Amino acid sequence: MVAVIGVTISFALTTLFLLLVITERKRGVRFFENQRKNMDRFISRGAYILSHIDFSSLFSSMGKHISITLAHQFAHLSLVVVRFLERALTRTVRYLRVRRDPEMKQSLSVSPLHLLARIGAYAKRVGKKRPSELPSTTSTEEEKR
Repeated sequence: MVAVIGVTISFALTTLFLLLVITERKRGVRFFENQRKNMDRFISRGAYILSHIDFSSLFSSMGKHISITLAHQFAHLSLVVVRFLERALTRTVRYLRVRRDPEMKQSLSVSPLHLLARIGAYAKRVGKKRPSELPSTTSTEEEKR
């Protein structure tokens, strides 16, 4: 049934085309001349482009680009999953440590400012113990005597 419909449509279109050509020859005028010229230009430009494209290198390049993009997306997704698991495990371990050792809870609740103050005090202590002049590492003839 589909074949009969296809053949009927093809026959009707061919008949209409022939009638259009015969009518144009009798009158000496082309119908829709500007639109037909534009369509002819468009079709000829498309045919030129299609005849000069190297499809094997185009598909090869597209395949490489798509595979690289997919690999990048897979690596990014894997990294997101690993980060999620790392955070979940870190929270679980912290919860278990705090539950096991109550003193750990106090040490975890120390503010960052307190930590920075301790680091600054340590740096001041180390700075005072540093010698004012460091000995030179090069040896001269006078030092050897």
